[in-house]
Amino acid sequence: LNQPETIKGEFAGTFREPRQLVHTRRVRQIACKLLRQIICKVTDSRNNKVVRFLLCTLEKHLSGQDHDFASDTFNIEHILPQNAPDGWGGIGNDDAEALLYRLGNMTLLESSRNRDLANLDYHSKRSVFEKSSFGITRKLAADHAEWTPDRIAAHQNWMATQAAALWRVPQLS
Repeated sequence: LNQPETIKGEFAGTFREPRQLVHTRRVRQIACKLLRQIICKVTDSRNNKVVRFLLCTLEKHLSGQDHDFASDTFNIEHILPQNAPDGWGGIGNDDAEALLYRLGNMTLLESSRNRDLANLDYHSKRSVFEKSSFGITRKLAADHAEWTPDRIAAHQNWMATQAAALWRVPQLS
């Protein structure tokens, strides 16, 4: 897998309140860049807010449900776990490192359910995803019988297509 750049401090000062900036040109540019990047470490507070905002926006587009991206009632779920055991789902350690923080490897999940998943295999996680209150997470489970590097890329491409429709971004269309 190619190792693109990690998103870091270039957004400093841009996202104080993401919801207020949704229609600005800079937000569209940032959304495009985030959706194209393979690595977006949500351990960084600002990146976490941006990813939560993007996922909540995609959720609203898909299901009509409006969620406060700052709510503690849900988390960003990493389908390929952040602390995955060696060879999780047949994904090698080098590939896992490159895929872990890819936006396509993330979805929204209720906090109570997220805590129970930890490092479970995809089949076990999928059965929980199917019961999620988040349409974006149920769709992920319905669309992907397994979780592989190709499925992560396909999910991220779907997200980029949705974002292009939402923000009318020609370079993603």
